[in-house]
Amino acid sequence: MLLIPGAETQGFLVFPTFSLQGLNPGTPQEFSDLIRGRGGLMFVSHLEERMDWNIGGVSGVEVYNTHADFKDEVKMIAALRNPLWLLHATEMFRKYPQESFSALQDYPADYLKRWDQLCVTAPHTGVSANDAHQNVGLIIRWVADDKVRVEDALGKPLIELDVAAIPGSEGLRKGKQVGDVLFRLLLDPYENSLRHVGTHLLLTELSERAVREALTAGRAFVSFDWLADSTGFDFDAVSDSQRHNMGSQLAMTRGLTLHGQAPLAVHWRLLRNGEVIDESTGRTFRFSVAEPGNYRAEAWLDIAGERMLWILSNPLFIGPYDPSKP
Repeated sequence: MLLIPGAETQGFLVFPTFSLQGLNPGTPQEFSDLIRGRGGLMFVSHLEERMDWNIGGVSGVEVYNTHADFKDEVKMIAALRNPLWLLHATEMFRKYPQESFSALQDYPADYLKRWDQLCVTAPHTGVSANDAHQNVGLIIRWVADDKVRVEDALGKPLIELDVAAIPGSEGLRKGKQVGDVLFRLLLDPYENSLRHVGTHLLLTELSERAVREALTAGRAFVSFDWLADSTGFDFDAVSDSQRHNMGSQLAMTRGLTLHGQAPLAVHWRLLRNGEVIDESTGRTFRFSVAEPGNYRAEAWLDIAGERMLWILSNPLFIGPYDPSKP
């Protein structure tokens, strides 16, 4: 396992090459210039909070953030605030922890629209953010003969209730003493939240240098790995037997084609500058490029009668035809 330290700070996901302790970051643009000027990586985080940012020179943006996806689940959030509902739903969460956690997954339309807009101005590598904190859940503590206290996952008191209001309280108290925890449910353990979505890199070797280079070049794709193993996915451009990886910047040439490959049969969506221009089904697809633009691919899986987003490629940036090249 290769560990590269970084943190979310000042509206960015930052992977610096030097210590930031005691540093005055200045404006967002000044902070980006400082980090990028010393070879660090900077991704704009939580786009839903800063859609109007136009920061020159950043490495890229988050194209999916689990926390942002959770925030628009109004009914789910209301249910999670009800400790009695959580008690009734406990068996579901314990039997299907990954599926329950992933029920919040929606197509990140606003994020992707903003990413496509930014990529028209300059290449931006798209990455995912799990925003894993292991802090969503419920604790019920027996605090007096006839009282229990409901706490959040970190132990912060929320409300006190009569013990009789808790379903099955007699069984929960068996063998316990006042002060003991009667019930604990964690909805976002790290093993589930980190499995939800991931950023996959095409590396030349397993090293920090190679990771930084791949992220800068855009040789990456985002996958919701809880659905299926995405190993083997690829999206590239081919011209005159020359292959161009995701993130590549190239000029239009005769016979230029885009190729997609997935480990499972999927529904492909090909987008140019944010607009869907082609759709097909299968493990592979091929598309002849007729005009310049920024092209990216989406792979969707049919799961239990519902079509769900599985993989987001990074774009290929195809410029106008260069007459100096054959």
